[in-house]
Amino acid sequence: MVGLFVKYQTARIGVMLVVFLMDAYMLLFWCKGYFGFVQKIIAASVADPEVPIPRNRSLLEVSKRGLCYEAGLSYFMGFAIDFLIAWQILSFCKKFAETVGFPASHLIHFGHSEQARTLPSHLMGEPEQYLPELQKKRGRYGSV
Repeated sequence: MVGLFVKYQTARIGVMLVVFLMDAYMLLFWCKGYFGFVQKIIAASVADPEVPIPRNRSLLEVSKRGLCYEAGLSYFMGFAIDFLIAWQILSFCKKFAETVGFPASHLIHFGHSEQARTLPSHLMGEPEQYLPELQKKRGRYGSV
């Protein structure tokens, strides 16, 4: 389930970047002259009603009031904060997904041994096979 959330978060960041690039393009290259552009189209639509009128209301208001620089600065700062928070969440989730994927003994590891940490299972066989021969010959509780 954590892996699914990591994929969602990755897709979310990708979509966020695409939308940001498109908005940044509009703010940087279209904002200053957008109000005049719309006025020309509205004037042309009087003569020809088939001319489509642009419907970007927010960009029209920002351009009309001359707030392109302020709107762009606010948008870039807001995007940077949102992107950094989303990136941080993604990195924490990836780390958590990796930790969940480790065997349970990894969580109890104290760091003084570099050998592979695994839990005993039926695939490893009986523990007796790993004891030295002398201990195998003794009885169950140390008796001979």
